[in-house]
Amino acid sequence: MEIGIGILAFLVYIIFVMAWYLLLKRSIAEAMLLGLIIVCAFNGVGTLPQTFAASLTKALKQDVMAAIILFTVMASIMTQTGIITRLVNILNSILGRFRGAAYVSACASAMFGMVSGASSANAATVGSITIPWMTESGWPKEVAATMNTGNAGLGICIPPSSSMFLMLGLPVVAGAVTAGDLYIALMCGGLWTLAYRLLLTRYYVGRYKIPAVPKDKIVSLGTAVKNGGSSLTMFLGIL
Repeated sequence: MEIGIGILAFLVYIIFVMAWYLLLKRSIAEAMLLGLIIVCAFNGVGTLPQTFAASLTKALKQDVMAAIILFTVMASIMTQTGIITRLVNILNSILGRFRGAAYVSACASAMFGMVSGASSANAATVGSITIPWMTESGWPKEVAATMNTGNAGLGICIPPSSSMFLMLGLPVVAGAVTAGDLYIALMCGGLWTLAYRLLLTRYYVGRYKIPAVPKDKIVSLGTAVKNGGSSLTMFLGIL
């Protein structure tokens, strides 16, 4: 069976991006841009500029692209304004008394995923706050990093997310289900994933005998809501 040129171009793109990012330690954005240029060459080196321009123009006209851009902008806004820090503090005031700060990490990743829809942004923002808490509580550094990486996957599991709009952008999916049906299905899957991450956290808390977060790292719920309760209003937009 012959491999179509589209599949071949996709495989080359994935391999190039992984090699550029993992082996050469370069920026993922740079790797993806160069990978796009290489893929455009499959349509002919002589027509590469035209293919590149036409591809970008067509992509920017898609609703899916608009959704991805907006999710990325929201992730940046949450990070720059400190909203995610205030949300994590509220969660920590509720869950911090349980052994293991990874419960906060899992729930924060789920909440952040509703707005950002991206695993990488999820890992960077939530992890920057919760990983230090976890290591101070006794988590091995590599386990803390791995747990946060796994939790970051909730960024594309909990709808609305970029993955939801990518699926709706496929004619086969859009013709079979409505946006509401897909939302409910993805939410069920996302909540199951969150439950699994919480159960996994409980297992590792027992395995490594992790205590609760130090009391000096926990503020009262009233104080946390007073300082950051206004951040919760962004979920009205999601509803």
